[in-house]
Amino acid sequence: MTQGSRYRLPRTVTPSAYDLEWWVDPAEPTAKGTVRIAITVHEPVTEIVLNGTDLVVEPTGVRVMSSDGKAVPATGVVVESADERLTMTFADPLPVGDHELQIAFTALVNDHMEGLYRSRYTLAGQEHVVIATHFEATDARRAFPCWDEPDLKATFAITLVVPDGMA
Repeated sequence: MTQGSRYRLPRTVTPSAYDLEWWVDPAEPTAKGTVRIAITVHEPVTEIVLNGTDLVVEPTGVRVMSSDGKAVPATGVVVESADERLTMTFADPLPVGDHELQIAFTALVNDHMEGLYRSRYTLAGQEHVVIATHFEATDARRAFPCWDEPDLKATFAITLVVPDGMA
């Protein structure tokens, strides 16, 4: 397996599908979320490294569901802002095979057209605020923990939970 560099993530664990759920409210500065990622562990690892910045992730919100149904909780989480990485550590090596990585997180909703951001429009003289996304080129990592690299393609299912009257 190709190990990561400062600019590329390690290839010891790779994603194949994301199931993402966000609780968003344009009036709030952050959005809560959960993501379940179908992953393949290519060699035993005690850490998973993926992209993430402007996120809050607590170790209690991270676990891997192994292929035999066993939950393996994270023992630590480090957000490396300079490298826009999120490193999750586990007490015991995760075995080779297909698993599900589950992460609860909080994302910053910004005003800069990066990741999750606020957009404003005027209709009949009244200003409205909505939440939008921008994931080009490396902005998905600002909205949720992910492998935000072009050669690590995966499918997505996204659910939004919004305040009453916004749907």
